[in-house]
Amino acid sequence: ETASQKNIKKEIKLIKQKPVMLDRLSNESEKKGKQQPVLSIVVPTYNAAQYLKNTIKSMVDHKRLDLLEIIIVNDGSTDNTEEVIKEILKAASPVVKNVITFINKENGGHGSTINAALEVAKGKYFRIVDADDRLDSEALEKHLEFLARTDADIVFTNTMHDLSVESVFKPDHKYDFMKPHVVYQ
Repeated sequence: ETASQKNIKKEIKLIKQKPVMLDRLSNESEKKGKQQPVLSIVVPTYNAAQYLKNTIKSMVDHKRLDLLEIIIVNDGSTDNTEEVIKEILKAASPVVKNVITFINKENGGHGSTINAALEVAKGKYFRIVDADDRLDSEALEKHLEFLARTDADIVFTNTMHDLSVESVFKPDHKYDFMKPHVVYQ
């Protein structure tokens, strides 16, 4: 009852499609010079090779890559995570390659991946997205534009739990008392 038909159809299409990396962005030309990103997203990964293409695709399939930095940290995976990340980078357009940083390190646990990303992050804001999660590309684009306009110390976002088996999206609104894109003092 919480999922809209539009979102269900969009997600079913994404689930059924064969992962094709970065198809929408492959013809974009690289921008000259690189400004400071507004958001650094770290993707800590350990043995999550099967999810990475869709996860990264969901982060780059929009027009505001100039505001984004993606840091993928492989925490000593024993599957083919490293090869998948290299394949993603090889297939990516120059614009997408410009926003992705890959760190390959020995296994040290989730916290160590965050610390490794913090050492290189350049964004005004920092966010963690698990390797098996996906973002709504349109919502991310709007979020990046909002972040570029604000100087808030902390920005909260809601999440959506995708219960694919049941074809249900369950919103997780932890901050129901707050309105979207409103700055509170």
